[in-house]
Amino acid sequence: MVDYTLYSLIAKVGDDDEAGLFSPHVWKTVLDCKYLGLPFKTVGKSFAQIPGEFSEQVGRAVQVPTIKCGEEYVNESWVISEYLENTHGTAGKSLYGGSAAGKRFCKFIELWTYSTFADEFRPILYPVVYSHMDSASQSVFKNVIWGDDTPKWKAATARLADPEWLERQFEMTRKRMKLLESFLAASDGPFLMGQEVSHADFSVSGAYAWCRMHKDMDQAVWRHHSLPKLGEWLDAMLQSGLVETRRLK
Repeated sequence: MVDYTLYSLIAKVGDDDEAGLFSPHVWKTVLDCKYLGLPFKTVGKSFAQIPGEFSEQVGRAVQVPTIKCGEEYVNESWVISEYLENTHGTAGKSLYGGSAAGKRFCKFIELWTYSTFADEFRPILYPVVYSHMDSASQSVFKNVIWGDDTPKWKAATARLADPEWLERQFEMTRKRMKLLESFLAASDGPFLMGQEVSHADFSVSGAYAWCRMHKDMDQAVWRHHSLPKLGEWLDAMLQSGLVETRRLK
């Protein structure tokens, strides 16, 4: 069996590589590998290390997740999923349900999750992510997210203390999640594509893991009474044996 190295995101240089994961995109690749039964070791890189020493190591600009097999590096979660599917997937064990239509559905869910859906909860999470980082990563992150605009960063952070603003964001996030609720209601199993998990479920699981960084997101969104099918899906994912709860924030 091939051994992979999975380059992940850590908040601070020196953090345990196997500790809590908060990058939603890394979670997708972790779950892809676990579903296919692929062994891997995790190497953490901080937000500041990725465009610097890690990109120099790879020989080109990269992000995480990146996997390495031998001397080959594969970057970006969807590209990695295609690589793993082409290399290890079978008709009975496929990240995309074993069909072209399934692959298109998985791609749609991934794109929707990290555009339309995530647009509502990113404003909640960005200041929380920033607060966990070391100073070097904070500097890079602040520049990427807020254009190194200190007043904008302070305003984004201050909003987290406003319960009315938070509830509005939670409500908008729940409205976006009605799409998932409808897919799950029409499914013939506990997962988005039926009885078997797929990359579509892993994409949404990555978003869930990311949302866990804010203390209220679990109950205010993912287990809200207005989204019963989503709550059932979450239980199924957490009981699947694929999600290591110790790695959730």
